Amino acid sequence: MVSSSGKILIVDDDDTVGRFLLRILSKDHQAEWVNNGGVALQRIAQGGYDVAIIDLGMPGMPGDQLMPHLKRLDSSLSTILITGWNLEDAPERREPFDFYLQKPFSDISLLHNAVQNAKALREQRHSAAE
Repeated sequence: MVSSSGKILIVDDDDTVGRFLLRILSKDHQAEWVNNGGVALQRIAQGGYDVAIIDLGMPGMPGDQLMPHLKRLDSSLSTILITGWNLEDAPERREPFDFYLQKPFSDISLLHNAVQNAKALREQRHSAAE
């Protein structure tokens, strides 16, 4: 199912979701979970992440407001938006992200596929920048 490991940052203020994603993704990847945008910026500034999985609805700095800051720190970072909100009428909130998953996760293979696709996109961006 998972072809190669990667370094993934999970950004979600919900402890249940954060721990769940950490448990699932740590089986095949080096995953880290943080619960707010400020800490996420610190981690991305340190470098080395392939993928960031970001919740939209977080206090202080929602995921779509966090995105421009993350991209300034690492332009090749690949991102996955996760949210329980229905964004059919707000595509501009999804637009900054590379991939999108609706919570609750109905099929865990969708998460694994999104991570693999995000890692592949990161590699393409990294190669193009060289």
